[in-house]
Amino acid sequence: MHKVARFFLPSFLLFFLSGWMTSSALTAQELTEEEAVETISPEASEYLMDLKLGDSNVNLFWEGYWRMSFVTGGSFGKRTAETVYPGLARGTAFFQEPDVTITLWINDRWFLETTFLEGFERNTYRAGYVGQDDEFVREVTVGNAGVNAASYAEIDVPAPRYNTPGISAKFATPKSEHELLVRYDPTEADKKNFQGQYEVKTQDIGLPDFVEGKYFILPDKDVSNVVVYLEDRLGSI
Repeated sequence: MHKVARFFLPSFLLFFLSGWMTSSALTAQELTEEEAVETISPEASEYLMDLKLGDSNVNLFWEGYWRMSFVTGGSFGKRTAETVYPGLARGTAFFQEPDVTITLWINDRWFLETTFLEGFERNTYRAGYVGQDDEFVREVTVGNAGVNAASYAEIDVPAPRYNTPGISAKFATPKSEHELLVRYDPTEADKKNFQGQYEVKTQDIGLPDFVEGKYFILPDKDVSNVVVYLEDRLGSI
């Protein structure tokens, strides 16, 4: 009996401790899952700044990059006209490479946008208003970039070039849509000649030159005095 008691007591304690540890682990796991929902960190804001000015909601967006570099170079040795080390220039220089778009939105309707490109030489600016789907005024844009209108049947509106100031507006009713575009395009005059439905192009060809793969249409019918010359490399014309 004494030996049985010694064997039974550790087994009972082992079973009790095992059950208590399992219960504690389950309880700790359940508490961890409940607390995990509350402790999840919020996602990073998509705005650079989110402000309140009175009753207005103001959001500032930043997209792109602005790379700056400071370079200096020097060398020790015999002074010559050439650089001692190839690829190393003496002196100090500061470089900026902006490619960034900054947009300011007020109440998700009014916006002001500027873009810095290619060392500030191709900066663009835009401002405007964006309405709701159930409003008559859908969009108004003023600036020197992104001022365009949609193309329709028989009307192809060319895309704006760089630095083409103008104003565009879109209006809509339940039964119709309207667009207004006033834009300055630095275009050049061009001239084309047509004969009937065919475009006539003039090309000067030198005597030693020739043209292959062309179709020629004679302007008259029943032409009988046409002379065609065929050149044979084994003989003469």
